[in-house]
Amino acid sequence: MLVQRFFWVGLMLCTGTVGWSQDFATIYFGDPDIEKQVDDYRKDKGVVGMGLAVVHDGEIVYLRGYGKEDREADIFVDPKATRFRWASVSKTLTGVLAVMADNDGIVDLDTNVPYYYPSYKVPSKYYVGGNLNNGQSVPWYRRFITMRQLLSHTSGIQHYSNGLKRPEPPASLAADKNVNTGMEWALSYWVDNPLIDLPGNRWSYSTPAYNLAGVVLEQKMGGSFDQLTQMLIAQPAGMTTLRPDTLWNPAPRRAVGYTLSGGVATRDNRDDDVSWKLAGGGFISTVEDMGRYAAALLGDEILSPAEKSDMWSPQSLRNGDLTNWSLGWRIRQGTASDLDFKVEHGGAQTKARCHLSLYPNRGLAVAVMTNSSTNCDTRGLARDIEEIVIDRLDAGDAPIKKGYDHLDMIAEPLFPSIGLFRSVTTTYRTLSR
Repeated sequence: MLVQRFFWVGLMLCTGTVGWSQDFATIYFGDPDIEKQVDDYRKDKGVVGMGLAVVHDGEIVYLRGYGKEDREADIFVDPKATRFRWASVSKTLTGVLAVMADNDGIVDLDTNVPYYYPSYKVPSKYYVGGNLNNGQSVPWYRRFITMRQLLSHTSGIQHYSNGLKRPEPPASLAADKNVNTGMEWALSYWVDNPLIDLPGNRWSYSTPAYNLAGVVLEQKMGGSFDQLTQMLIAQPAGMTTLRPDTLWNPAPRRAVGYTLSGGVATRDNRDDDVSWKLAGGGFISTVEDMGRYAAALLGDEILSPAEKSDMWSPQSLRNGDLTNWSLGWRIRQGTASDLDFKVEHGGAQTKARCHLSLYPNRGLAVAVMTNSSTNCDTRGLARDIEEIVIDRLDAGDAPIKKGYDHLDMIAEPLFPSIGLFRSVTTTYRTLSR
């Protein structure tokens, strides 16, 4: 089935029947309500650089860069060129691939992980309720962790600071391409740690669990996680800038990070390689490509309606209680049949705070990406913009309001790489991949 999926994706790409081709689409830039919301937000949070994409009915209807990707070098954010880290929004890509693998009969999400990846052994010890002073043996009949539990944060696997030892590899080794060979290499730094609870007992967020899920997908789908993501997600969605964020081969136009110190944004000179946790938080792209990803998910370019229903269904604990997490996504509000059903994921990392929200039944999405190393409530900004757009849609109006009726030659360019400045609208043609 995976070969068949590859075949059909390749065929549709060659024939032009799939791919992001927003021909002669009108994208507005000067919406006064959105601009005021962003201006107030940036001033309040001290955000140096930011990208915004709003998607509706399969098209990006608003695309803007704000501030600087590198303030010291005086480089403006270009939403079509500046690369921001996805951080944990990367987990949604893992959810997509896992649902594909399940639907294609490659991986059963309810089968014990060691069946697919024998190198992994479910730990024999766990900490009751996460209490590191109360270790107990895992009963033999509970040494069972599924892909579904990995993806819904119910596996009992630790996150960063709540386990016996931290799971990150040394930064110097992670930055060495001769050592850092990918996610499987990095598993050894945590995989033997005790669980923080019995599998299925409770919800507890875990990036290492996603790395393990990513390794399983690599093993069973027959390619590196990057290759699988490129072929099955990025190419059908028309994404051209999505890639692992490696230090030894940095992406072009990679945004510099900034942190707030005493209320003043200062350059964050820290840097780290995150490719070792690719499935849990290792990708980078432009905000335009995150918007393209959202548009493809809201359409049928990547997943079928049935597959999306599986991915966005709430997952349960062992006792039957439902969580507000699905496979790779948080369910923020509503149920699948509600008009305002909303799924989302945020990301927080050195040099990045970002957020992606989707309203599947409205065909609406908002992506916010920043180069802030400090918490800056990107979810709050996304929510405020969503409310502006939804109020207009409910009133029968267009989602985006025109803001200017002449070329406003302001200092801050919209798309510096192609020389556009803020105006009423810009009509452009993007050729299909």
